[in-house]
Amino acid sequence: MSGGGGGGGDGGASDREAARLKRIDEGTAAVNAIFGQGNDEAAAKRQAMYDTTRNDTRQFYSEQLGEDSAKAKRDMEFQKARQGIIGSSQSNDLDSEYQKRMDRGLIDVANRADSTATQFKTSDETARLNLIAKVVAGLDQGSAAQNAISTMQTNSNAAKEAYQSQRMANVFSDLLGSYNNAQYNAGANTAKQQYGSGTGNFYANNSAYSGNTSSS
Repeated sequence: MSGGGGGGGDGGASDREAARLKRIDEGTAAVNAIFGQGNDEAAAKRQAMYDTTRNDTRQFYSEQLGEDSAKAKRDMEFQKARQGIIGSSQSNDLDSEYQKRMDRGLIDVANRADSTATQFKTSDETARLNLIAKVVAGLDQGSAAQNAISTMQTNSNAAKEAYQSQRMANVFSDLLGSYNNAQYNAGANTAKQQYGSGTGNFYANNSAYSGNTSSS
C-alpha cells in the first residue's frame, strides 16, 4: 500500500519547498523592480535621482569654488597694483598660476560630484542585495517592498547630507604667498649668478608682500 499525502509521498515537503521558492522568487522580483532591475520605468527614475544628486553636488561645490575664486581675483589685482606689475610678465605668471589652481578646483568639484552619485548608487545596490538575502531568510514580499522604498529614501537623504556637510579646500589659499616665494627665490638665484662669484654671498631683500588669500 503506497503512502498518502501530497508531494509524492514525502509528507508535503515538496509542496512546502515549492511554496518557499515561489515566495523567494516573488519577493526578489518585487525588490528588484523597486530598485529598477528589470523595470525600465523604475530604472529611469533611479538614474534620474543619481544624476540629480551629481548635479546638485556639483552646484554646491561650484558655488564654494566661485566664492574662493572671486576673493583670490580681488587679492591678485590689489597686489598687482601695489607692486606696479599690471601688464607685466610677472602679472602674466600670476594669472597662469591662478588658472592652474582654478583648473584643479574644477577637477575637484567634478570628482566630488561623481563620487557622491557613485556612493549613492552603491548604497542602493548594497541595500537591494541585503533585502534579497532577507527574503531568502523568510521576509515576506510586502515587508520587503516597504523596506526597499524606505531604504531608498534613506540613501537619498544620506547622499544629500554627505555633500552639504563638507567644505572643499580653498585651492587659492596660498596663491600669493607661493607666488611671492617663487619670485623671491628666482631673483635671489639670478643675483647669485651675476654677483655671487665676485662679491661673495648675495642676500636679497625680500620686501615683497607675502600675504595669503584666506579661505573665508
